[in-house]
Amino acid sequence: MNNKIALNVPNLSKQQIPFDITQAVGQVCQCGHELFEKVLRIKSVSKLAPGNKSGQDVMIEFTVYVCRKCGTELGKKIEGGASESLEPSES
Repeated sequence: MNNKIALNVPNLSKQQIPFDITQAVGQVCQCGHELFEKVLRIKSVSKLAPGNKSGQDVMIEFTVYVCRKCGTELGKKIEGGASESLEPSES
């Protein structure tokens, strides 16, 4: 079984850079869970913002990964060293 895949990296020579997926490091949430889901974080830029030459409000989507167990965004830190959770807060 060939565990190498080609990664297209834009460069002048159009070469593909192979890497060995067996060397990939698994990601683990601070809660210890290893399964994540892709979700979208959405931000907006006002039509009045400096640099926004579109003349319209702009919505921007960012793909992030959240833990399926606790809802913590992978790699996201907040004050006090805790991770930020995307789960709705209880009020």
